Amino acid sequence: MEDQNAMTIVRLYLPPEGHSARKTQIEQILHFLRDQLNVRQVTILPGLMEARERHKPHYETVGDVLRRNPDPPAVIEFFCESELTTSIWKKLFELVPDGEMVHWKANCVKAPS
Repeated sequence: MEDQNAMTIVRLYLPPEGHSARKTQIEQILHFLRDQLNVRQVTILPGLMEARERHKPHYETVGDVLRRNPDPPAVIEFFCESELTTSIWKKLFELVPDGEMVHWKANCVKAPS
């Protein structure tokens, strides 16, 4: 019997784009996740630091990073209770053709009543 609390967590990395293109792309992804996959929880975050920026010789504040790059890459994270199929991966890559995706298995732990 499969664990009832098993789920898949997915993180999509979207490269920097123009604001209107990014807004449209995120709206398409959210529409797919909510209306077709019935995903309940989605988190969207700005990717404030790219790999090539990690080894700066001095500390920068978040404000410094945002002033330098007002349109940072975006990160979309969600989890779903079902196993993701190849058709779902293909659709996500259609929506994020130049992005990257990672996923892993996890178990949902809820606070005791």
